[in-house]
Amino acid sequence: MLEKEIQQEALRYSEKTCLVIEDEPDLREILKDILEGSGLKCTILSEAWNMDLNIVGNFDLLISDIRLGANQPSGLQFLQQLRDNNIDIPVIMISGFSAEGVEECLETKAPVLFLKKPFQTAQILNKVDEIFSLV
Repeated sequence: MLEKEIQQEALRYSEKTCLVIEDEPDLREILKDILEGSGLKCTILSEAWNMDLNIVGNFDLLISDIRLGANQPSGLQFLQQLRDNNIDIPVIMISGFSAEGVEECLETKAPVLFLKKPFQTAQILNKVDEIFSLV
């Protein structure tokens, strides 16, 4: 019975795609393992610099760190770029810092949620469940 539940869990989001933008290599891999374990098809990037914004609109979900390194735009700046170009996909912003600035992005068609680092596996999966329940 437990094996069947695990298989169902892995298939929960088998039709969904996710773009993860995180500058910390270890966390990128952890996120990839967690999200792919739930069935999401993940593309993992360390930065959003020079990315074709139209490609982002093809994903079902964006998960981005708010602070992406000294010489690149922040996750919030990237999110604002997406919204300015009418690319409204659900977004989970993650950060070890506060959610300051995230609230300004909440007035969009697609939902934006915040998750504070460090987080447990269940917490990120709960956020994924929550965001997909909102769309």
